[in-house]
Amino acid sequence: MVVRTFLSLAEELIIMILCHLDTKDIDSCSRRLREVTKRSSLLKHLVRLRAARVDDLSLPYTSLPERWAKLRSREEAWTSTKWYSKQTLQLGSPFGAYEMEGGVFACSPEGSSCLQFTVLSTVGSPAPQSWQHDLDGMELADFTFDCDQDLLCMVERSTQRHGVPLSDPLAKPVGEQTTSLGGRMYPTLSLIIYDDLVGCLYQLLPLGGSDVMTVWNWRTGQELWTIDSGDDRYMDFTFLSRPAVMLCSVVTPSFKFVTWEPENPSQVTTITLGLPPVGDDSEVGRLQCHSNPAPNRRRRSLTSNPYKSSISFVPSSEDRILAFSCTVLLPLINDTDSDLFYMLFISASELEKSISKWLTSARAESVGHETQGDRLLEVSRCWESWGPEITRWIPDARPFGWAVCSRGLRFACSDPYDEGDSRRIMTIDFNPHNFPEGVADEPQAGVTMYDTRDRLISRLSGLDAFTEPVISSLPCVIRTSIERVHDSMGVMMNDDYIVAMQVGTSSNISKLEILNMVEAVQSEGSTAYDRSAECEGSDSESSYKK
Repeated sequence: MVVRTFLSLAEELIIMILCHLDTKDIDSCSRRLREVTKRSSLLKHLVRLRAARVDDLSLPYTSLPERWAKLRSREEAWTSTKWYSKQTLQLGSPFGAYEMEGGVFACSPEGSSCLQFTVLSTVGSPAPQSWQHDLDGMELADFTFDCDQDLLCMVERSTQRHGVPLSDPLAKPVGEQTTSLGGRMYPTLSLIIYDDLVGCLYQLLPLGGSDVMTVWNWRTGQELWTIDSGDDRYMDFTFLSRPAVMLCSVVTPSFKFVTWEPENPSQVTTITLGLPPVGDDSEVGRLQCHSNPAPNRRRRSLTSNPYKSSISFVPSSEDRILAFSCTVLLPLINDTDSDLFYMLFISASELEKSISKWLTSARAESVGHETQGDRLLEVSRCWESWGPEITRWIPDARPFGWAVCSRGLRFACSDPYDEGDSRRIMTIDFNPHNFPEGVADEPQAGVTMYDTRDRLISRLSGLDAFTEPVISSLPCVIRTSIERVHDSMGVMMNDDYIVAMQVGTSSNISKLEILNMVEAVQSEGSTAYDRSAECEGSDSESSYKK
Protein backbone atom coordinates (compact mmCIF):
# COMPACT_ATOMS: atom_id res chain seq x y z
CA MET A 1 0.00 0.00 0.00
CA VAL A 2 2.88 2.38 0.85
CA VAL A 3 4.62 1.62 -2.46
CA ARG A 4 1.43 2.20 -4.44
CA THR A 5 0.83 5.51 -2.66
CA PHE A 6 4.41 6.59 -3.33
CA LEU A 7 4.24 5.72 -7.04
CA SER A 8 0.95 7.59 -7.39
CA LEU A 9 2.72 10.86 -6.59
CA ALA A 10 3.64 13.28 -9.34
CA GLU A 11 6.82 12.30 -11.20
CA GLU A 12 8.54 15.56 -10.25
CA LEU A 13 7.82 14.92 -6.55
CA ILE A 14 9.15 11.33 -6.73
CA ILE A 15 12.38 12.61 -8.27
CA MET A 16 12.76 15.24 -5.55
CA ILE A 17 12.30 12.60 -2.82
CA LEU A 18 14.76 10.15 -4.41
CA CYS A 19 17.34 12.92 -4.81
CA HIS A 20 17.58 13.15 -1.01
CA LEU A 21 18.47 9.44 -0.75
CA ASP A 22 21.82 7.77 -1.26
CA THR A 23 22.13 6.87 -4.95
CA LYS A 24 24.08 3.72 -4.05
CA ASP A 25 21.18 2.50 -1.91
CA ILE A 26 18.72 3.16 -4.74
CA ASP A 27 20.85 1.25 -7.24
CA SER A 28 21.41 -1.63 -4.81
CA CYS A 29 17.69 -1.98 -4.07
CA SER A 30 16.84 -1.89 -7.76
CA ARG A 31 19.38 -4.60 -8.68
CA ARG A 32 18.36 -6.77 -5.72
CA LEU A 33 14.68 -6.58 -6.66
CA ARG A 34 15.42 -7.58 -10.26
CA GLU A 35 17.50 -10.56 -9.10
CA VAL A 36 14.83 -11.81 -6.68
CA THR A 37 12.10 -11.48 -9.30
CA LYS A 38 14.22 -13.26 -11.92
CA ARG A 39 14.86 -16.28 -9.66
CA SER A 40 11.30 -16.60 -8.32
CA SER A 41 8.85 -18.51 -10.52
CA LEU A 42 5.97 -17.31 -8.37
CA LEU A 43 6.89 -13.63 -8.69
CA LYS A 44 7.39 -13.96 -12.44
CA HIS A 45 3.98 -15.62 -12.68
CA LEU A 46 2.30 -12.85 -10.68
CA VAL A 47 4.02 -10.13 -12.71
CA ARG A 48 2.85 -11.73 -15.96
CA LEU A 49 -0.68 -12.08 -14.62
CA ARG A 50 -0.67 -8.40 -13.72
CA ALA A 51 0.80 -7.44 -17.09
CA ALA A 52 -1.96 -9.46 -18.75
CA ARG A 53 -4.56 -7.57 -16.67
CA VAL A 54 -6.02 -10.77 -15.19
CA ASP A 55 -6.06 -12.42 -11.79
CA ASP A 56 -5.17 -16.06 -11.27
CA LEU A 57 -7.95 -17.89 -13.10
CA SER A 58 -7.21 -21.32 -11.58
CA LEU A 59 -8.28 -23.12 -8.45
CA PRO A 60 -5.94 -22.80 -5.43
CA TYR A 61 -4.81 -26.44 -5.49
CA THR A 62 -3.53 -26.38 -9.09
CA SER A 63 0.21 -26.24 -9.60
CA LEU A 64 2.06 -23.21 -10.91
CA PRO A 65 2.75 -24.82 -14.33
CA GLU A 66 -0.94 -25.68 -14.67
CA ARG A 67 -1.97 -22.13 -13.80
CA TRP A 68 0.46 -20.68 -16.29
CA ALA A 69 -0.65 -23.14 -18.99
CA LYS A 70 -4.27 -22.07 -18.57
CA LEU A 71 -3.39 -18.38 -18.83
CA ARG A 72 -1.17 -19.06 -21.84
CA SER A 73 -3.97 -21.00 -23.53
CA ARG A 74 -6.41 -18.17 -22.91
CA GLU A 75 -4.13 -15.43 -24.23
CA GLU A 76 -3.11 -17.62 -27.17
CA ALA A 77 -6.80 -17.87 -28.03
CA TRP A 78 -7.02 -14.09 -28.09
CA THR A 79 -3.89 -13.90 -30.23
CA SER A 80 -5.36 -16.20 -32.88
CA THR A 81 -9.04 -15.28 -32.18
CA LYS A 82 -9.84 -18.93 -31.54
CA TRP A 83 -13.42 -19.44 -30.40
CA TYR A 84 -14.05 -22.24 -27.91
CA SER A 85 -17.83 -22.01 -28.14
CA LYS A 86 -20.61 -20.24 -30.00
CA GLN A 87 -24.20 -19.46 -29.14
CA THR A 88 -26.99 -17.42 -30.68
CA LEU A 89 -29.59 -15.20 -29.02
CA GLN A 90 -32.73 -14.19 -30.89
CA LEU A 91 -33.96 -10.62 -30.43
CA GLY A 92 -37.39 -9.33 -31.33
CA SER A 93 -36.16 -5.98 -32.60
CA PRO A 94 -32.74 -4.65 -33.58
CA PHE A 95 -33.60 -1.22 -32.18
CA GLY A 96 -33.84 -0.02 -28.63
CA ALA A 97 -31.46 0.33 -25.68
CA TYR A 98 -28.79 -2.33 -25.07
CA GLU A 99 -26.22 -2.96 -22.35
CA MET A 100 -23.72 -5.74 -21.69
CA GLU A 101 -21.73 -5.98 -18.47
CA GLY A 102 -19.97 -8.85 -16.72
CA GLY A 103 -21.29 -11.54 -19.07
CA VAL A 104 -24.89 -10.31 -18.74
CA PHE A 105 -26.74 -8.94 -21.77
CA ALA A 106 -29.75 -6.66 -21.22
CA CYS A 107 -32.04 -4.98 -23.72
CA SER A 108 -35.23 -2.97 -23.88
CA PRO A 109 -36.59 -3.31 -27.44
CA GLU A 110 -37.95 -0.14 -28.97
CA GLY A 111 -41.68 0.28 -28.40
CA SER A 112 -41.76 -2.31 -25.60
CA SER A 113 -42.39 -1.85 -21.91
CA CYS A 114 -40.04 -4.50 -20.58
CA LEU A 115 -36.42 -5.12 -19.71
CA GLN A 116 -34.84 -8.45 -20.71
CA PHE A 117 -31.73 -9.96 -19.06
CA THR A 118 -29.66 -12.92 -20.32
CA VAL A 119 -26.69 -14.46 -18.49
CA LEU A 120 -24.37 -15.76 -21.19
CA SER A 121 -23.10 -19.31 -20.80
CA THR A 122 -19.53 -20.62 -21.00
CA VAL A 123 -18.19 -23.94 -22.26
CA GLY A 124 -19.86 -26.86 -20.49
CA SER A 125 -22.32 -24.66 -18.59
CA PRO A 126 -26.10 -24.88 -18.94
CA ALA A 127 -28.02 -22.91 -21.56
CA PRO A 128 -28.17 -19.12 -21.09
CA GLN A 129 -30.46 -18.04 -18.27
CA SER A 130 -32.99 -15.38 -19.22
CA TRP A 131 -35.67 -13.40 -17.44
CA GLN A 132 -37.80 -10.35 -18.12
CA HIS A 133 -39.13 -7.47 -16.02
CA ASP A 134 -42.42 -5.77 -16.86
CA LEU A 135 -42.09 -1.98 -16.55
CA ASP A 136 -45.83 -1.29 -16.28
CA GLY A 137 -46.11 0.81 -19.42
CA MET A 138 -42.86 2.72 -18.89
CA GLU A 139 -40.91 2.97 -22.16
CA LEU A 140 -37.18 3.39 -21.59
CA ALA A 141 -35.17 6.06 -23.34
CA ASP A 142 -32.00 4.61 -21.86
CA PHE A 143 -30.71 2.46 -19.02
CA THR A 144 -27.49 1.16 -17.50
CA PHE A 145 -26.70 -1.32 -14.74
CA ASP A 146 -23.82 -2.30 -12.47
CA CYS A 147 -23.64 -5.90 -11.23
CA ASP A 148 -21.08 -5.04 -8.54
CA GLN A 149 -23.41 -2.49 -6.94
CA ASP A 150 -26.60 -4.45 -7.74
CA LEU A 151 -27.87 -1.22 -9.25
CA LEU A 152 -30.07 -0.49 -12.25
CA CYS A 153 -30.58 3.09 -13.45
CA MET A 154 -33.26 3.92 -16.03
CA VAL A 155 -34.55 7.01 -17.83
CA GLU A 156 -38.07 6.77 -19.19
CA ARG A 157 -39.49 8.72 -22.09
CA SER A 158 -41.18 11.23 -19.82
CA THR A 159 -39.75 13.38 -17.06
CA GLN A 160 -38.19 11.03 -14.51
CA ARG A 161 -35.24 8.79 -13.86
CA HIS A 162 -35.27 5.73 -11.60
CA GLY A 163 -32.68 3.85 -9.61
CA VAL A 164 -33.55 0.40 -8.25
CA PRO A 165 -31.66 -2.74 -7.15
CA LEU A 166 -31.29 -5.39 -9.84
CA SER A 167 -32.84 -7.96 -7.51
CA ASP A 168 -36.12 -6.04 -7.20
CA PRO A 169 -39.08 -7.18 -9.33
CA LEU A 170 -39.34 -3.64 -10.75
CA ALA A 171 -43.09 -3.57 -10.16
CA LYS A 172 -43.19 0.18 -9.74
CA PRO A 173 -40.37 2.51 -8.60
CA VAL A 174 -40.98 3.96 -5.15
CA GLY A 175 -40.82 7.64 -4.35
CA GLU A 176 -37.34 7.55 -2.82
CA GLN A 177 -35.99 6.01 -6.02
CA THR A 178 -37.43 8.54 -8.44
CA THR A 179 -36.09 11.99 -9.26
CA SER A 180 -37.74 14.46 -11.62
CA LEU A 181 -35.66 15.86 -14.48
CA GLY A 182 -38.07 18.68 -15.19
CA GLY A 183 -41.33 19.31 -17.02
CA ARG A 184 -40.37 18.10 -20.51
CA MET A 185 -39.64 14.86 -22.29
CA TYR A 186 -35.97 14.16 -22.95
CA PRO A 187 -34.61 11.82 -25.63
CA THR A 188 -31.58 10.69 -23.64
CA LEU A 189 -28.24 10.28 -25.39
CA SER A 190 -26.25 8.81 -22.50
CA LEU A 191 -26.68 7.52 -18.98
CA ILE A 192 -23.71 6.30 -16.90
CA ILE A 193 -23.15 5.03 -13.35
CA TYR A 194 -19.73 5.58 -11.78
CA ASP A 195 -19.28 4.84 -8.07
CA ASP A 196 -21.96 6.95 -6.36
CA LEU A 197 -22.27 9.31 -9.32
CA VAL A 198 -24.75 9.19 -12.18
CA GLY A 199 -24.33 11.26 -15.33
CA CYS A 200 -27.06 12.05 -17.82
CA LEU A 201 -26.68 13.78 -21.18
CA TYR A 202 -29.94 14.69 -22.90
CA GLN A 203 -31.35 17.03 -25.51
CA LEU A 204 -34.18 19.46 -24.91
CA LEU A 205 -37.29 19.41 -27.09
CA PRO A 206 -38.04 20.69 -29.62
CA LEU A 207 -35.08 19.52 -31.67
CA GLY A 208 -32.64 22.32 -32.22
CA GLY A 209 -32.51 23.17 -28.54
CA SER A 210 -29.29 22.97 -26.57
CA ASP A 211 -27.83 19.79 -25.07
CA VAL A 212 -27.68 19.54 -21.28
CA MET A 213 -25.23 17.54 -19.19
CA THR A 214 -26.13 16.82 -15.55
CA VAL A 215 -24.23 14.94 -12.83
CA TRP A 216 -25.80 13.99 -9.50
CA ASN A 217 -25.18 11.72 -6.52
CA TRP A 218 -27.50 8.74 -6.90
CA ARG A 219 -27.33 7.90 -3.19
CA THR A 220 -28.40 11.31 -1.91
CA GLY A 221 -30.18 12.64 -5.00
CA GLN A 222 -28.08 15.83 -4.82
CA GLU A 223 -27.49 17.50 -8.17
CA LEU A 224 -23.80 18.43 -8.40
CA TRP A 225 -23.80 20.54 -11.54
CA THR A 226 -25.51 21.12 -14.88
CA ILE A 227 -23.87 22.54 -18.00
CA ASP A 228 -25.63 23.77 -21.15
CA SER A 229 -23.95 23.29 -24.53
CA GLY A 230 -25.33 26.52 -25.98
CA ASP A 231 -24.76 26.53 -29.74
CA ASP A 232 -22.59 23.41 -29.59
CA ARG A 233 -23.64 19.74 -29.63
CA TYR A 234 -22.53 16.99 -27.23
CA MET A 235 -22.68 13.51 -28.72
CA ASP A 236 -21.71 11.56 -25.61
CA PHE A 237 -19.67 11.58 -22.41
CA THR A 238 -17.78 9.49 -19.88
CA PHE A 239 -16.34 9.87 -16.38
CA LEU A 240 -12.61 10.14 -17.00
CA SER A 241 -11.13 10.49 -13.53
CA ARG A 242 -13.09 11.58 -10.57
CA PRO A 243 -14.10 14.31 -10.37
CA ALA A 244 -13.94 14.88 -14.14
CA VAL A 245 -16.27 14.27 -17.07
CA MET A 246 -15.26 14.05 -20.71
CA LEU A 247 -17.75 15.20 -23.35
CA CYS A 248 -17.56 14.78 -27.10
CA SER A 249 -18.57 17.81 -29.15
CA VAL A 250 -20.15 17.32 -32.57
CA VAL A 251 -19.99 20.79 -34.08
CA THR A 252 -16.58 22.18 -33.10
CA PRO A 253 -15.26 19.34 -33.32
CA SER A 254 -13.46 18.87 -30.03
CA PHE A 255 -13.36 17.08 -26.71
CA LYS A 256 -14.43 18.97 -23.61
CA PHE A 257 -13.45 18.08 -20.04
CA VAL A 258 -15.50 19.37 -17.13
CA THR A 259 -13.91 19.23 -13.67
CA TRP A 260 -15.26 20.51 -10.39
CA GLU A 261 -14.20 20.82 -6.77
CA PRO A 262 -15.78 18.09 -4.58
CA GLU A 263 -16.17 20.58 -1.73
CA ASN A 264 -17.86 23.11 -4.03
CA PRO A 265 -19.30 21.44 -7.17
CA SER A 266 -20.44 24.78 -8.57
CA GLN A 267 -16.79 25.76 -9.17
CA VAL A 268 -16.47 24.21 -12.62
CA THR A 269 -13.45 24.28 -14.94
CA THR A 270 -13.73 23.32 -18.62
CA ILE A 271 -10.89 22.20 -20.89
CA THR A 272 -11.43 22.10 -24.66
CA LEU A 273 -9.13 19.96 -26.83
CA GLY A 274 -9.30 20.52 -30.57
CA LEU A 275 -8.85 17.97 -33.37
CA PRO A 276 -6.74 18.39 -36.52
CA PRO A 277 -8.03 21.33 -38.62
CA VAL A 278 -9.66 20.61 -41.96
CA GLY A 279 -9.45 22.44 -45.28
CA ASP A 280 -11.95 24.87 -46.75
CA ASP A 281 -13.45 22.23 -49.03
CA SER A 282 -14.39 19.84 -46.28
CA GLU A 283 -15.67 19.81 -42.74
CA VAL A 284 -15.64 17.45 -39.82
CA GLY A 285 -19.34 16.84 -39.53
CA ARG A 286 -19.58 14.24 -36.80
CA LEU A 287 -17.42 13.05 -33.96
CA GLN A 288 -19.32 10.00 -32.79
CA CYS A 289 -18.60 8.46 -29.44
CA HIS A 290 -20.00 6.36 -26.66
CA SER A 291 -18.87 5.81 -23.11
CA ASN A 292 -17.94 3.05 -20.68
CA PRO A 293 -17.26 3.77 -17.00
CA ALA A 294 -15.99 0.24 -16.27
CA PRO A 295 -13.77 -2.29 -18.04
CA ASN A 296 -16.58 -4.76 -18.67
CA ARG A 297 -19.36 -2.37 -19.48
CA ARG A 298 -20.90 -1.64 -22.83
CA ARG A 299 -24.10 0.38 -23.06
CA ARG A 300 -25.60 0.77 -26.48
CA SER A 301 -28.62 2.78 -27.53
CA LEU A 302 -29.64 2.45 -31.15
CA THR A 303 -32.56 4.85 -30.96
CA SER A 304 -30.51 8.03 -31.26
CA ASN A 305 -27.79 7.13 -33.78
CA PRO A 306 -27.04 3.75 -35.39
CA TYR A 307 -23.34 4.60 -35.75
CA LYS A 308 -21.82 5.37 -32.40
CA SER A 309 -18.38 4.37 -31.31
CA SER A 310 -16.91 3.94 -27.88
CA ILE A 311 -15.02 5.53 -25.06
CA SER A 312 -13.69 2.55 -23.17
CA PHE A 313 -11.42 2.63 -20.16
CA VAL A 314 -10.68 1.28 -16.70
CA PRO A 315 -11.30 3.88 -13.96
CA SER A 316 -8.42 3.01 -11.62
CA SER A 317 -5.85 1.64 -14.04
CA GLU A 318 -2.63 3.44 -14.96
CA ASP A 319 -2.85 2.35 -18.60
CA ARG A 320 -6.11 2.69 -20.48
CA ILE A 321 -7.22 3.76 -23.91
CA LEU A 322 -10.09 5.98 -25.07
CA ALA A 323 -11.53 5.05 -28.47
CA PHE A 324 -13.46 7.27 -30.88
CA SER A 325 -14.91 7.04 -34.36
CA CYS A 326 -14.50 10.16 -36.51
CA THR A 327 -16.26 11.07 -39.73
CA VAL A 328 -14.82 13.64 -42.15
CA LEU A 329 -17.40 14.96 -44.61
CA LEU A 330 -15.98 15.61 -48.07
CA PRO A 331 -17.61 17.32 -51.07
CA LEU A 332 -19.80 14.96 -53.08
CA ILE A 333 -18.05 13.34 -56.04
CA ASN A 334 -20.40 12.30 -58.86
CA ASP A 335 -23.29 12.55 -56.41
CA THR A 336 -21.78 9.81 -54.24
CA ASP A 337 -21.01 9.89 -50.56
CA SER A 338 -17.29 10.44 -50.08
CA ASP A 339 -17.08 10.54 -46.30
CA LEU A 340 -13.83 9.38 -44.70
CA PHE A 341 -13.95 7.36 -41.51
CA TYR A 342 -11.18 7.00 -38.94
CA MET A 343 -10.69 5.46 -35.53
CA LEU A 344 -8.85 7.57 -32.98
CA PHE A 345 -7.28 6.05 -29.84
CA ILE A 346 -5.95 8.16 -26.96
CA SER A 347 -3.76 7.21 -24.01
CA ALA A 348 -5.85 8.32 -21.03
CA SER A 349 -2.99 8.17 -18.53
CA GLU A 350 -0.84 10.57 -20.56
CA LEU A 351 -3.85 12.79 -21.21
CA GLU A 352 -4.63 13.03 -17.50
CA LYS A 353 -1.07 14.12 -16.76
CA SER A 354 -1.45 16.98 -19.25
CA ILE A 355 -4.85 17.93 -17.86
CA SER A 356 -3.41 18.13 -14.34
CA LYS A 357 -0.69 20.52 -15.53
CA TRP A 358 -3.17 22.67 -17.48
CA LEU A 359 -5.48 22.95 -14.48
CA THR A 360 -2.64 23.91 -12.15
CA SER A 361 -1.44 26.58 -14.57
CA ALA A 362 -4.93 27.96 -15.26
CA ARG A 363 -5.85 28.18 -11.58
CA ALA A 364 -2.55 29.89 -10.77
CA GLU A 365 -3.20 32.49 -13.46
CA SER A 366 -6.73 33.10 -12.17
CA VAL A 367 -5.55 33.94 -8.64
CA GLY A 368 -6.09 37.61 -7.92
CA HIS A 369 -8.58 38.13 -10.74
CA GLU A 370 -12.00 39.38 -9.79
CA THR A 371 -14.75 36.80 -10.25
CA GLN A 372 -18.48 37.24 -10.26
CA GLY A 373 -20.09 34.31 -8.46
CA ASP A 374 -19.03 30.86 -9.60
CA ARG A 375 -17.45 31.87 -12.90
CA LEU A 376 -16.39 29.10 -15.29
CA LEU A 377 -12.64 28.74 -15.73
CA GLU A 378 -11.96 27.83 -19.36
CA VAL A 379 -8.83 26.28 -20.92
CA SER A 380 -8.29 25.54 -24.64
CA ARG A 381 -5.60 23.50 -26.39
CA CYS A 382 -5.06 22.92 -30.10
CA TRP A 383 -4.37 19.47 -31.56
CA GLU A 384 -0.61 20.02 -31.94
CA SER A 385 -0.20 20.74 -28.22
CA TRP A 386 -1.79 17.53 -26.97
CA GLY A 387 -2.55 14.95 -29.66
CA PRO A 388 0.39 13.64 -31.73
CA GLU A 389 2.40 11.93 -29.00
CA ILE A 390 -0.43 10.11 -27.18
CA THR A 391 -2.78 9.07 -30.00
CA ARG A 392 -3.10 6.45 -32.73
CA TRP A 393 -5.20 6.96 -35.85
CA ILE A 394 -6.53 3.93 -37.75
CA PRO A 395 -7.41 5.22 -41.24
CA ASP A 396 -9.85 3.85 -43.83
CA ALA A 397 -12.00 2.25 -41.14
CA ARG A 398 -15.74 2.45 -41.50
CA PRO A 399 -17.57 3.85 -38.47
CA PHE A 400 -18.09 1.46 -35.59
CA GLY A 401 -21.34 -0.37 -36.15
CA TRP A 402 -23.36 -1.68 -33.25
CA ALA A 403 -20.71 -1.48 -30.56
CA VAL A 404 -17.10 -1.82 -29.59
CA CYS A 405 -15.74 -2.54 -26.14
CA SER A 406 -12.33 -2.99 -24.58
CA ARG A 407 -10.53 -5.09 -22.00
CA GLY A 408 -8.61 -2.04 -20.86
CA LEU A 409 -6.04 -2.04 -23.65
CA ARG A 410 -7.62 -4.43 -26.17
CA PHE A 411 -10.41 -3.57 -28.62
CA ALA A 412 -12.50 -5.61 -31.03
CA CYS A 413 -14.30 -4.39 -34.15
CA SER A 414 -15.25 -5.53 -37.64
CA ASP A 415 -12.47 -5.71 -40.21
CA PRO A 416 -12.99 -2.47 -42.20
CA TYR A 417 -11.41 -4.00 -45.31
CA ASP A 418 -13.89 -6.89 -45.55
CA GLU A 419 -16.95 -6.68 -47.76
CA GLY A 420 -20.41 -8.15 -47.39
CA ASP A 421 -22.45 -9.18 -44.36
CA SER A 422 -19.86 -11.73 -43.23
CA ARG A 423 -16.74 -10.07 -41.84
CA ARG A 424 -13.61 -10.98 -39.97
CA ILE A 425 -12.96 -9.77 -36.43
CA MET A 426 -10.15 -7.26 -35.97
CA THR A 427 -8.53 -6.85 -32.54
CA ILE A 428 -6.40 -3.82 -31.69
CA ASP A 429 -4.01 -4.37 -28.78
CA PHE A 430 -2.19 -1.48 -27.13
CA ASN A 431 -0.20 -3.74 -24.82
CA PRO A 432 1.65 -6.44 -26.81
CA HIS A 433 3.01 -7.90 -23.56
CA ASN A 434 -0.48 -8.94 -22.54
CA PHE A 435 0.49 -12.25 -24.16
CA PRO A 436 3.01 -14.70 -22.69
CA GLU A 437 6.55 -14.37 -23.93
CA GLY A 438 6.95 -15.58 -27.51
CA VAL A 439 3.27 -16.05 -28.30
CA ALA A 440 2.77 -12.56 -29.72
CA ASP A 441 5.63 -13.09 -32.19
CA GLU A 442 4.66 -16.57 -33.36
CA PRO A 443 3.03 -16.48 -36.81
CA GLN A 444 -0.56 -17.69 -36.84
CA ALA A 445 -1.99 -19.17 -40.02
CA GLY A 446 -4.46 -16.77 -41.60
CA VAL A 447 -3.92 -14.07 -38.97
CA THR A 448 -2.69 -10.70 -40.20
CA MET A 449 -0.49 -8.79 -37.76
CA TYR A 450 0.50 -5.13 -37.97
CA ASP A 451 3.11 -4.38 -35.33
CA THR A 452 3.42 -0.59 -35.13
CA ARG A 453 5.85 -0.55 -32.21
CA ASP A 454 8.81 0.15 -34.51
CA ARG A 455 6.91 2.79 -36.48
CA LEU A 456 6.00 5.13 -33.66
CA ILE A 457 5.57 8.21 -35.83
CA SER A 458 3.24 7.59 -38.75
CA ARG A 459 1.57 9.97 -41.15
CA LEU A 460 -1.90 8.93 -42.21
CA SER A 461 -2.32 8.36 -45.93
CA GLY A 462 -5.29 9.79 -47.76
CA LEU A 463 -6.04 12.51 -45.23
CA ASP A 464 -6.54 15.17 -47.88
CA ALA A 465 -9.37 16.60 -45.82
CA PHE A 466 -6.93 17.90 -43.22
CA THR A 467 -4.83 20.99 -43.80
CA GLU A 468 -1.62 19.36 -42.49
CA PRO A 469 -0.36 15.75 -42.26
CA VAL A 470 -1.67 14.11 -39.10
CA ILE A 471 0.95 12.45 -36.91
CA SER A 472 0.22 9.82 -34.24
CA SER A 473 2.70 7.97 -32.03
CA LEU A 474 0.76 5.51 -29.86
CA PRO A 475 2.02 1.95 -30.59
CA CYS A 476 -0.34 -0.99 -31.11
CA VAL A 477 -0.62 -4.46 -32.64
CA ILE A 478 -3.53 -5.27 -34.98
CA ARG A 479 -4.67 -8.82 -35.74
CA THR A 480 -7.37 -10.09 -38.07
CA SER A 481 -9.13 -13.40 -37.44
CA ILE A 482 -9.42 -16.31 -39.85
CA GLU A 483 -13.08 -16.94 -39.18
CA ARG A 484 -15.91 -14.71 -40.33
CA VAL A 485 -19.04 -13.81 -38.40
CA HIS A 486 -22.39 -12.57 -39.63
CA ASP A 487 -22.09 -8.86 -39.05
CA SER A 488 -24.56 -6.27 -40.21
CA MET A 489 -24.26 -3.84 -37.30
CA GLY A 490 -20.77 -4.40 -35.91
CA VAL A 491 -19.31 -6.30 -32.98
CA MET A 492 -18.75 -5.75 -29.29
CA MET A 493 -16.34 -7.20 -26.76
CA ASN A 494 -17.09 -7.95 -23.11
CA ASP A 495 -15.08 -10.12 -20.75
CA ASP A 496 -13.99 -13.10 -22.85
CA TYR A 497 -16.93 -12.74 -25.23
CA ILE A 498 -17.10 -11.24 -28.70
CA VAL A 499 -20.65 -10.49 -29.81
CA ALA A 500 -21.75 -9.83 -33.39
CA MET A 501 -25.20 -8.41 -34.13
CA GLN A 502 -27.08 -9.39 -37.28
CA VAL A 503 -30.25 -7.74 -38.56
CA GLY A 504 -32.42 -9.64 -41.03
CA THR A 505 -33.04 -8.01 -44.40
CA SER A 506 -36.59 -9.29 -44.85
CA SER A 507 -37.87 -8.86 -41.30
CA ASN A 508 -37.31 -6.94 -38.13
CA ILE A 509 -35.82 -9.94 -36.34
CA SER A 510 -32.25 -9.65 -35.16
CA LYS A 511 -29.89 -12.06 -33.46
CA LEU A 512 -26.65 -12.01 -31.54
CA GLU A 513 -23.84 -14.42 -32.39
CA ILE A 514 -21.80 -14.87 -29.22
CA LEU A 515 -18.23 -16.17 -29.46
CA ASN A 516 -16.59 -17.31 -26.23
CA MET A 517 -12.81 -17.38 -25.79
CA VAL A 518 -12.80 -19.32 -22.50
CA GLU A 519 -11.97 -23.02 -22.72
CA ALA A 520 -13.14 -24.26 -19.33
CA VAL A 521 -15.68 -23.26 -16.69
CA GLN A 522 -14.22 -21.64 -13.57
CA SER A 523 -15.17 -22.44 -10.01
CA GLU A 524 -18.68 -21.58 -8.88
CA GLY A 525 -19.14 -17.89 -8.19
CA SER A 526 -16.04 -16.86 -10.11
CA THR A 527 -15.85 -15.09 -13.43
CA ALA A 528 -13.58 -15.70 -16.38
CA TYR A 529 -12.19 -12.20 -16.02
CA ASP A 530 -11.64 -10.36 -12.76
CA ARG A 531 -12.04 -6.55 -12.87
CA SER A 532 -9.73 -6.05 -9.91
CA ALA A 533 -6.68 -7.00 -11.95
CA GLU A 534 -7.25 -4.12 -14.34
CA CYS A 535 -7.81 -1.74 -11.47
CA GLU A 536 -4.49 -2.56 -9.82
CA GLY A 537 -2.35 -0.75 -12.39
CA SER A 538 0.39 -2.12 -14.61
CA ASP A 539 3.82 -3.63 -14.09
CA SER A 540 7.04 -3.08 -15.92
CA GLU A 541 6.38 -5.96 -18.31
CA SER A 542 3.31 -4.16 -19.64
CA SER A 543 5.37 -1.26 -20.99
CA TYR A 544 6.45 -1.14 -24.59
CA LYS A 545 9.88 -2.07 -25.81
CA LYS A 546 11.10 0.86 -27.83
